[in-house]
Amino acid sequence: MRHIKRWRRLTAQRGEPGYRPFNQATHTDLTENPKSAPHAIHEGLSLGREPLLQCLGVWQDIGIDQLMINFKHSRRPVSEVMAELSEYVLPHFPAGNLQHEALPVSGEPLSMTQDNQPHLEEPPFRAYSAFMDHNIFKIDLVSDNEYTVRAEAEGQTVESLFRTDPDYLERIGLAEADRKRVVEETARFLAEHQPVIDFPPMIDLEDIAAAYEDFAQQLQKRLETR
Repeated sequence: MRHIKRWRRLTAQRGEPGYRPFNQATHTDLTENPKSAPHAIHEGLSLGREPLLQCLGVWQDIGIDQLMINFKHSRRPVSEVMAELSEYVLPHFPAGNLQHEALPVSGEPLSMTQDNQPHLEEPPFRAYSAFMDHNIFKIDLVSDNEYTVRAEAEGQTVESLFRTDPDYLERIGLAEADRKRVVEETARFLAEHQPVIDFPPMIDLEDIAAAYEDFAQQLQKRLETR
């Protein structure tokens, strides 16, 4: 909750100039029993769809604008889970005609459309180049697998917590890679796809991989060539 309040102090309230959405990522194991009470799993919850609906409502009320759900720990086929969410959960959260800038849903590029979808005023690679011409990322170790990444963008200091899951790095063949360089190249990759000012407060490598299919391959190439 304190992260949301701080984010609002640094940006603005919904509908005000300068508004930026607050994003949150979570792991979810949706059970077959729709009424199963929630219990904690790694960085998320295992629960039925009815408690999930309650959680989503609470998260929405406290100010979470966009939620990235990771099904890494799902015990059911993801296609089955998605079908259930589409039928029973998504109808409770219809897409609105937003009048503010927003981040894209996972996997969608930023572009301007006639129905007020998210956009950039300049192509992402030009925006990234302009940013890097005048700025660098400042990266500091917080714990073994967490780093703060700071940068100046649009007159503000942007700060995000990057988390490097050792299991994920091992799966993509980067278990021995320098973690700070992994974070740096991840930040650069993300800056090529969205404005730095829109970086979420907390970023997990697997969430980026879920949104961009070529992330792991690109990360490997960047670490080899720099």
